[in-house]
Amino acid sequence: MNVQTCSEQLIYEIRAPACYYTPDCVADFSNVSSEQAGKDRVRVSGAAGRPRTDTLEASVGYKDGYIGSCGLSFGGPKCFERTVLAVQMVEKISETYYHPAEHRVDIIGYNSLYPRDLSEGFPGGTEPLELRLRVAERDADKETFTMIFNEVDAFTIDRPANCGGMERHITELVAVLSVLVPHEDIETSYVEEVL
Repeated sequence: MNVQTCSEQLIYEIRAPACYYTPDCVADFSNVSSEQAGKDRVRVSGAAGRPRTDTLEASVGYKDGYIGSCGLSFGGPKCFERTVLAVQMVEKISETYYHPAEHRVDIIGYNSLYPRDLSEGFPGGTEPLELRLRVAERDADKETFTMIFNEVDAFTIDRPANCGGMERHITELVAVLSVLVPHEDIETSYVEEVL
């Protein structure tokens, strides 16, 4: 335990340090200072507070659709050109038929980390031996993923040649929303634990 670890814990997930709602008060951490007071001891001072509000903050989880991705590998001569063709086909199919809420297509090894226009060609003039196409989606409808991913899977048999290694993942999203609930709507009770 030191000043750094305590400071990090103090500001963890606090959006407004001068106005942090707790069940007991509205805490003000904007003038807090810390100093090392010995081995594994930190003295913290300067915190202030105001009376609690009429509400409590609650985190509510709710179902927020799905995210998913699929991938396909391209190898051998002219794999860059074939992967670019696959990207263009996926984009056109998605725009024309499926319209997911969020959509992204990357070529891992070319533009997945750093944005790069597909028309620029492969950098350095050296043709890669292999690349991986990644299609990522977000949508409320799970069936949209299945249809788009089936289209990508079809590349292995009737579209740009020399590709394989198809994988797909679809995950339901649970989002969290912070809401304020009036105190009188919350029932509390205490249970004594006997060991």
